[in-house]
Amino acid sequence: MTVEQQLRETLQGKTQAVTGWADPVTQIERGVRRRKRRRLAVQAVAAVTVLVTVLTVGLIQRRPAETPTNIDATVDEAVGVPHILRRSPRPDRAACPPERIMEVEWIVQSAPWGMSTGFGARLFTDQRCTLSGRPQLFGVDVATGQRVEIPFVPNVAPMDSGRVRQFPATIDGGELARVEIHGNSACPTGQSPQSYRDLSLLIGDRQLDLPDQRSLTAVCGADVSEWFVEPPMEYASLDAYLLAPKTLRRGEDFSYTVQIANRFPRKFNIQDCPVYLLGLGAQGQTWRRLSCDISSIDAHRTVRFRMTGHVPADAAVGPAKLTWIGVLPNGEVIVADMATSGYPVSITQ
Repeated sequence: MTVEQQLRETLQGKTQAVTGWADPVTQIERGVRRRKRRRLAVQAVAAVTVLVTVLTVGLIQRRPAETPTNIDATVDEAVGVPHILRRSPRPDRAACPPERIMEVEWIVQSAPWGMSTGFGARLFTDQRCTLSGRPQLFGVDVATGQRVEIPFVPNVAPMDSGRVRQFPATIDGGELARVEIHGNSACPTGQSPQSYRDLSLLIGDRQLDLPDQRSLTAVCGADVSEWFVEPPMEYASLDAYLLAPKTLRRGEDFSYTVQIANRFPRKFNIQDCPVYLLGLGAQGQTWRRLSCDISSIDAHRTVRFRMTGHVPADAAVGPAKLTWIGVLPNGEVIVADMATSGYPVSITQ
């Protein structure tokens, strides 16, 4: 007999009745009690879990606040510019489309961490590209009122050897490509100097006006560099902040603190105390070496270096930014208050 035939006979009542429980009421009561016990057990486990979680969170919340380690660091003699790790040169990519240049700026000051005076352009693009070659410089001749190309004169001034440059400028969107411009004031015999206003650069077939109506006065041509990038530094996995008086006086010393925090769950080896540069605005002072007894910063710990700085007697009066950059022995860099480009202070007489 097949399974289908057995099923048909059962449905037609041709087989014996199915044997039931000997005591169905008792069996059902036992099942109900068993399910209640299981439900109570699950609820108890859940309650214990919640209790453990609450206790754990409570313990975490009640962990005492960290007390930073204060270090009264002495400062050794001045040292030369340390070796700083920077991004490796990038291979050339497709040429940057001039129409994607969305922002230009004239860089008028040099920060301690490597900005050059000159002209910069940013591209609005999601593709890495390369700006190469030397753009042409144009300006309005003040004497005639005509826009003309300013004669190119090579090697007017040597590039600052303290800057790191990579040629050509292979950049990502938003990264700054740079050129440097130097007016030639040494006119050849018999040639009269000229003055130019409303400077612009020609890139491909696009004319880029330099901001703020830049001008060259009494020059016989200008030197324009090729496009380059100043590669970003390699930063240590540490946060740094300055604590200093809000008001500083010209020509006087002041006490300040550099707070360096390790936010990660592992010890950070610094090997030795950093070489550092303290600056006010664009005025960088001398590289100096900290002398202290520390080789690492434990996980989730903070150290504070207490030091003394000096305000130059010729520092500009008014609002300024106090900057501090430290370089570890491996070349990694620590920049204090990077998000705000320094610690705001006011300089008085």
